[in-house]
Amino acid sequence: MTELFLRVAKKAFRFLIDEFQCRLTSKKSDAWGAELTYQNDTTAVNVRYEPREQFVFVLLCRLINGKMPAYDSFDSFGLSDLLTLRAPELKIRKRSAPERFTENDLRHMVITFARGVRGHATDILHGDFSIFPELEKIVKRRAEEFQKGK
Repeated sequence: MTELFLRVAKKAFRFLIDEFQCRLTSKKSDAWGAELTYQNDTTAVNVRYEPREQFVFVLLCRLINGKMPAYDSFDSFGLSDLLTLRAPELKIRKRSAPERFTENDLRHMVITFARGVRGHATDILHGDFSIFPELEKIVKRRAEEFQKGK
């Protein structure tokens, strides 16, 4: 399904090129999944399909000196956290084993996430990262809850 993901994601996220001066800077596919990375002067959007997790992840990144930030920094956040703040109705339920991902599930997820970026992350795509402190609070709160649950 990685080929399907790449095909659908390239089409669904084409608006990044057409409307936000992004370019496709990376296209990868391996045994662990596939990903596309789009980048303009301020922002990168990484779209990744992980078959093992049966999920699509979208990461919104503030570029540091034109480069992707360190993974563990607060310069990148998952689209899911942004949607929690701005459009909770777009929240996509992650499948759990033994539920299997269908081709239609994958298409729907990619298209929904593309709509989420287009509809709710335009400020970030234009280099306005003022929402990032709120996203950082969500991530830190989740980490605290995880630690308490251990």
